[in-house]
Amino acid sequence: MTILGIDPGTATTGFGVIEKKTSGIKCVTYGCVITPKTQKAGQRLLLLEKGILQILASHKPDILAIERLFFFKNLKSALPVSEARGVVLLCAAKKKLPIVEFAPLQAKMAITGYGRADKKQMQAMVQKLLNLPSIPKPDDAADALALAIACAVRA
Repeated sequence: MTILGIDPGTATTGFGVIEKKTSGIKCVTYGCVITPKTQKAGQRLLLLEKGILQILASHKPDILAIERLFFFKNLKSALPVSEARGVVLLCAAKKKLPIVEFAPLQAKMAITGYGRADKKQMQAMVQKLLNLPSIPKPDDAADALALAIACAVRA
């Protein structure tokens, strides 16, 4: 099973692709779709759509894992993240791809067994679980891999 994890954002959307087999999980690739800050919001969302559709076409995932937004500290950042999340959900719907949503606490529980794990603990566990030589960078890509792993654990 190929799982695509997405950590949505307008400026930077992290993605991580893993393979789940009976022998375990393995990292296929990870990275970010980055949109230029000089572009207007609509243009950035179009670039994000193009990037996500390319990832979907290249890796043909069986399922998409994405973070569920259920609270926010800053309305100014929550709205663009929600817009980016909408673009990702639209892309998945276009490809008839099943979607699994995780609250941050659920993803942390699946990865570390502790719902209040900090970012460093999460990243260290992602590195360990995927047997990577170093912690995946940037943080958005590591978060996306964590969501994909949470989906693999849940499946």
